[in-house]
Amino acid sequence: MSADDATQQQRMRRDDALVSRQVAQAQRVVFEDVSTVEDAHLVIVSTRGDPMSAKRISVGARTSEWIGHMSDQSLQMLTQNRLASSSTSSISTPREQLDKSTTEFLRHHGAGYTL
Repeated sequence: MSADDATQQQRMRRDDALVSRQVAQAQRVVFEDVSTVEDAHLVIVSTRGDPMSAKRISVGARTSEWIGHMSDQSLQMLTQNRLASSSTSSISTPREQLDKSTTEFLRHHGAGYTL
């Protein structure tokens, strides 16, 4: 084996050892069996780039999910945009519709009892 081959082989071993140490130091984040209800906001994000795993994630209706890797700047921007949009939009039920559903509920179930 030539001196150049030996030097290259030594460099490759050093690089392999460095990569192995970096992988060993990285934290592995595992999310399993996560569930949400309706109208939830689920965030499973790594901003450091650490390995992560998400298994058996179930969400309810109208749930938004952010899952994966993104920069801290992107996460902050998405959060600010979400807060701004939720404060300007409101889901409201007209008063007469609420009164009608309350009347139907009381007619069907009764007024109930104070315990």
